[in-house]
Amino acid sequence: MAANLCSTLTAGLCVAAISSGASADLTYSFTNRTFVNGYGLDQIFTPAQFSGTLTGASIDVTFLGGNTPPTQANDLAIWIAKPIAGGWATIGGRYGLDSQLYPWPGGQDTAPGTRVVGSVTLDAPVSSINGIYLGITWPWNPGALSGTWSGSVTLIGLQAVPAPGAIALLGFAGLAKRRRR
Repeated sequence: MAANLCSTLTAGLCVAAISSGASADLTYSFTNRTFVNGYGLDQIFTPAQFSGTLTGASIDVTFLGGNTPPTQANDLAIWIAKPIAGGWATIGGRYGLDSQLYPWPGGQDTAPGTRVVGSVTLDAPVSSINGIYLGITWPWNPGALSGTWSGSVTLIGLQAVPAPGAIALLGFAGLAKRRRR
């Protein structure tokens, strides 16, 4: 009985260690992704998919092209939705949906192939988030601006929450391994 309890506890600790050790920051990667403005941001993470406190973000994308009016490489933005009406902050883009706008360093070019690389630190960390969105934030003339990018954005301080099925499989694997010994 004690051996079974020990193996069960060991499997649980193994799952906790794997899920906490595998999480550093939350990264969203994409290839040839086209965004059209007009507040048509795409939700990239729901609250059930992450935990932690957002302290900043980084970007490493290549602008593949846009339309007229000229889309700039740094128009790609992350919008952080808070539980209050409206949003909380816009990271990137030239125009924010909120009073807190954190522009990306560089990337003020309209030429395809322009790379935007850099990071932003928030003035105040955010722990309660209703969702995270990616797209173009151009509040004037909705629908006129579009662009295509490839690369990734990383949310600093947030970790992926493993799916319940994945945790159960890891636990069963630990139990099976222990039972074979």
